[in-house]
Amino acid sequence: MLDVNNFENRIVKFKRTSDDVETVKHAEIRQMDYDQSSDVPRSVTVRLTDPVGYVITFAYDESKKKFSGPLGNDTWESDFNIEDFMTSSKMGITDTYMKSPKRNRPKF
Repeated sequence: MLDVNNFENRIVKFKRTSDDVETVKHAEIRQMDYDQSSDVPRSVTVRLTDPVGYVITFAYDESKKKFSGPLGNDTWESDFNIEDFMTSSKMGITDTYMKSPKRNRPKF
């Protein structure tokens, strides 16, 4: 399982297709939105390294099992394993654990 709090583990690859030429670019995952009940991602927000600092959200294509979308005249498609990020990010979801009510907590 990846620790998504580490910067190095948030760096992923995207394939950029422009005029039938594919190049691999790196991006930093900023946020991943997914349906918790069915474990299917909806979208991912990334910060691209080329163009520098550009933040964009790509939708998930369930048939390809990849994030993809257009950016200008180019088409971008994810080139990483999303299951690693989904299992790692579940550890930080507050809805997956229960807290005791405040009124029943002991006072110190």
